[in-house]
Amino acid sequence: MSNTRNENTSLLKTLRMLLIGTPFVFTLFYIPGSMFSGSFPKTMFLYTAVSIIVAIWLIRIYKSGAVVFKKNWIDKAVLGYILIIFISALAGGHFEYSFFGSFSRMTGIATMLYISGWYLIASSILRSRDWINVFRTLLFSGFILAIISFLGINGFNLKVFSFLNQGGSLFANNTFSGIYYLFAFFFGVILFFQEKSWKWRTAYISAMFVILINPDIFNFQILQN
Repeated sequence: MSNTRNENTSLLKTLRMLLIGTPFVFTLFYIPGSMFSGSFPKTMFLYTAVSIIVAIWLIRIYKSGAVVFKKNWIDKAVLGYILIIFISALAGGHFEYSFFGSFSRMTGIATMLYISGWYLIASSILRSRDWINVFRTLLFSGFILAIISFLGINGFNLKVFSFLNQGGSLFANNTFSGIYYLFAFFFGVILFFQEKSWKWRTAYISAMFVILINPDIFNFQILQN
């Protein structure tokens, strides 16, 4: 009985680390490729990481003998989203294309199911303080991308970052980067107001400031027409 409890505890810790770390690594993951280099590696990473998470989750369920899904707004929203995309795909008349979509651009239902799988497992595994760590990783991933944007063609134009030919970030182009910076900045605001420690608050403000002044913010392709 003690061994089973220890195994489940170790599996739970592993699940929490993977669930918290996946969004952070997913954001930063980049391998130069011949087509859609900013998207294709992310697809491969997402499918691999979530598959591992699901496998460990199923092993934990098998060992504990219980399936636990919390009834919360995340589960309801995700399940409703899955239902909508399936209805839309069936109504569109091209279900097979809608399901697989453009693999390199991550537009298919299959990709959405993997992302939804992360949310469903995360909502049943992660505690409140774990979600704080998820938000922190998202904010600081934006901070890292902003630092890199200073080193690319819109910043100091260092040769080592010359492969980033559409802006100084790890995304496919700086318009996508700007969207993510807004996303990360939003989480920074949430973290700042819920945090009581001024050390963390200072870290949040510093990250948001770097995000706000990075070169990609002022070099949107949309603004450049």
